[in-house]
Amino acid sequence: MLINSKKPKQRRHIRYATELQAVLKAGEAGRFDCLILDFCSHGLFLRLAASIDIALPTQLKIQFSVPAERGGQSFEIDAQLMHSSPNGVGVMVDNMPLAAFNALK
Repeated sequence: MLINSKKPKQRRHIRYATELQAVLKAGEAGRFDCLILDFCSHGLFLRLAASIDIALPTQLKIQFSVPAERGGQSFEIDAQLMHSSPNGVGVMVDNMPLAAFNALK
């Protein structure tokens, strides 16, 4: 008997698609240019230009700015590396500032 394994992912929080340039700061590992591809109130998925070698869990900072037509603000949020894939990394954000969430949205 075959079982359909292509079930949609069930997530706790609604994810929103976006494409916004950002910088991932990983302490001594360095700074990495990235692109925020999607986000929710508790995390982000970042596409990286190159693979990175960072041990889990790692405290990070994500810096991004929104264009003037979306408020023109700059943000730096604390995050924790949760998983990596060939396409990028998923990070968890414990306390996403409301202003940052609204700017991304």
